[in-house]
Amino acid sequence: MTRHGGILLPVFSLPSPWGIGDVGSRARNFVDWLAQAGQHYWQMLPLTHTKEIFGNSPYSSLSAFACSPLLASIEDLIDEGLIYPNEIPLFNEEKVGKVHYGLAEKLKMPLLEKAFQRFIQRANMDPLYLFWEEQRWWLNDFALFMAIRHRIEDDRWNLWPASIRQREKQTLDTIRSEEKEYILFTVFVQYVVFSQFQKLRSYCRSRNVELIGDLPIYVSFESADVWGCPEMFQLNADMTPIAVSGVPPDYFSSTGQRWGNPLYRWDYAQDNSFHWWIKRLEHALHFFDLVRFDHFRGFLAYWSIPYEEKTAVKGHWEEGPNDNFFSAIKEKFSTMPFIAENLGIITPDVTEAMKRYDLPGMLVLLFAFDESMPRNPYILHNHTPNNFIYTGTHDNNTVKGWFDEDSTTQEKERLSTYTNTPLNRNNVTTVLTRLALMSVADTAIIPLQDYLNLGSEGRINTPSTIEGNWQWMLTGKELTDSLAASLHSLMTVYGRI
Repeated sequence: MTRHGGILLPVFSLPSPWGIGDVGSRARNFVDWLAQAGQHYWQMLPLTHTKEIFGNSPYSSLSAFACSPLLASIEDLIDEGLIYPNEIPLFNEEKVGKVHYGLAEKLKMPLLEKAFQRFIQRANMDPLYLFWEEQRWWLNDFALFMAIRHRIEDDRWNLWPASIRQREKQTLDTIRSEEKEYILFTVFVQYVVFSQFQKLRSYCRSRNVELIGDLPIYVSFESADVWGCPEMFQLNADMTPIAVSGVPPDYFSSTGQRWGNPLYRWDYAQDNSFHWWIKRLEHALHFFDLVRFDHFRGFLAYWSIPYEEKTAVKGHWEEGPNDNFFSAIKEKFSTMPFIAENLGIITPDVTEAMKRYDLPGMLVLLFAFDESMPRNPYILHNHTPNNFIYTGTHDNNTVKGWFDEDSTTQEKERLSTYTNTPLNRNNVTTVLTRLALMSVADTAIIPLQDYLNLGSEGRINTPSTIEGNWQWMLTGKELTDSLAASLHSLMTVYGRI
């Protein structure tokens, strides 16, 4: 594998007066800047349709397949004549500063409705209907789910009337008829975001930039996926989960983490030749060149927590699909264009599976300087080529934020000794970034906030919290020619051009 560099940046963090970044012209401008900076990869977070009740986390969404309508580019719709320039509000961009999901919804959804009304007045609806036909295997349930959710004003499908909850055909057919326009609008919005993203992906190819996506292992209970196919999940007769996801108690948490997602019935998945998973991966690869398996170890063994438990303490390990799953995936995707998120406590079976299926893993430098440093798999001298090296991920603080707030005195001393460099908050990011770039790992992905030398104000997410996450946004002034030239020089020095 050739040595490359790349940048981790969520689409929602792109600069925008709309309260959120999008997949339109500003994304294409960022691709231009990546190419100028000598970067080969742009790693994104999931593009999912998020929910305010879960803090707009892209890992807790209304669908494993649908894109967030807030990522649609209004400017691209203006170029298509579906929105008129005089319908656009006047913005004071200086007041944005961070992602505002509520503001974005307030601004964008009425304009998307205008675009929809103009689109359906056109003589040629074929592109929309062709998209719908190609995506019907997930889009039919999602569009109907969204119509019912809008009608009942409640995400909790297990509390919907029994005939809807149990998907009685006559009831659903009636709703499809009565909510025909809302369903078509939902399909249209997905068509818009999908089409705009394909335009972005084509543009990336023209600039020799590849896209890395992220596939959350679990789906939300309050999603179209669980409502549409409850037999795929571990549910009781009343449709409540039998057990939910999480991780056991460890050094970081005495009660573990209770994520709360319903667990899969892997026997059902295997009996159906992992059809849903293969379709899901095909869908992801329609967007991305490489896809990261979030919580990879969950495919080998997963922590099962009884639904009624408030913490993860009384959970237990259950065996995952393991080789049955991976061999089915390998048969379908011979090149295995996937990355294993193998962070945390990793058992030998996880490492063996990665080797067996030639899956690169992740190395995070912020985890390298604990008391096990000489043997720590994340420390530079233990790296191997078939890996992706990061300073940190979306769940970490920035390097400067880690130095200021999270690192211990001992960790700072080990880092200083290891690099033979006196450290302070102003140079620690440069030191760790260069360590990542000089690694033998084939690909170095750096969060953009670290290249900007930001502190904790640039943090994307703090795990196990809901408030204040997924909100960091560029102002638009940071992506300068001089920064691009500096990064290009670094890529040259460390053989990543």
